[in-house]
Amino acid sequence: MRILYCSWNENSFRDTLNHLKEIADEVLVMQRDVKEYLDGRAAMEAAEKMAKDIDIVFSYDFLPMISGMCHQMKKIYISWIYDWPNYTLFQREVYYDCNRIYLFEKDGIQTLDAYKVQNLFYMPLAVDRERLDKLLGTDIRGTRYQYDVSFVGNLYLKKNEAMFSDNIPQYYSGFVDALTEAQQKVYGYNFINEIVDKEFTKKYLHAINMDLQGMNVPDSIVMANQMNKLVTGTERRKLLSMAASRFQVNLFTQGRIEDIPSVKAHGGVEYCEEMPKVFRNSKINLNITMRSITSGVPLRVFDILGAGGFCLTNYQAGIAEHFEDGKDLVMYSSPEDMMEKIEYYLSHDSERIQIAECGHEKVRSYGYEKAFQKMFAEIENK
Repeated sequence: MRILYCSWNENSFRDTLNHLKEIADEVLVMQRDVKEYLDGRAAMEAAEKMAKDIDIVFSYDFLPMISGMCHQMKKIYISWIYDWPNYTLFQREVYYDCNRIYLFEKDGIQTLDAYKVQNLFYMPLAVDRERLDKLLGTDIRGTRYQYDVSFVGNLYLKKNEAMFSDNIPQYYSGFVDALTEAQQKVYGYNFINEIVDKEFTKKYLHAINMDLQGMNVPDSIVMANQMNKLVTGTERRKLLSMAASRFQVNLFTQGRIEDIPSVKAHGGVEYCEEMPKVFRNSKINLNITMRSITSGVPLRVFDILGAGGFCLTNYQAGIAEHFEDGKDLVMYSSPEDMMEKIEYYLSHDSERIQIAECGHEKVRSYGYEKAFQKMFAEIENK
């Protein structure tokens, strides 16, 4: 079996390539910026590589140009969705029979089912625990911790950026503020995706005199995603500020942090080498899930556990489906609950470390090799 791996330099490139090589007879690699895939600049190189007796083409997220070429050249195209929502999944190429689309977000499958997209499969994201063990060692109890509480991630958009305007009409500005505040109080259910519907989106875009038609994505999905980014950014700032009022909180991000008092900023960290060391060397690692992810397990959770870190995460049905609360990781159900659990686990080292060890063991079941074996087995059984 010969595989063409079309990469856009995603974080998981190194781990993915290593495991594809274990399964395939040969792996050809194409690395381009994602914009080059989307605007067609990578088409010639893709065509040349596909002509070399390729059996399967693989990429993270859905690349319409690659799907179109696979359709023409009769190749199987596997797309493992890394981000949700993934706007390219609303392009016409998604309906080609060559596609095998794997989503870590079950609600995303339901959304695409409504558009009658075929060949959709559920697949959680993965972590290369073997590589992380070689990098960090397996002696979690011997860790010399550098940080009490850490968060690695983006802070996302503020209101004017999320809502496409510096001059939001007063009615809509108040409505957005109220909706953002209300959603932050609810864990495990997203009502923004219901409220920000076609009617609301149409009226709002008319009020700010804006047209989204050039995106080829349903306006309501774009608008709900923008709102979810706004909620996420607001929530992350709020929770980090709250935690920093009582504990030592470290933030690793490339975003702006001038409005989060008492948080110690470290800038961004490289994915393969630096980020796992942060996770291992932090007593508590926070996961504050992107609000557009309503049923999946964020990659950050796998990365924390794979590095042998202790994960304190917001409640999410998808996380509860795969990991046991209080055994593999710990979930919080409100800001106050988060604060209580930070205080508890900072002062109960043995319990915290035992949970980190259990989580580290649990993610053995979420390796790349098992995911790829299942994907390719499903293709062979077709």
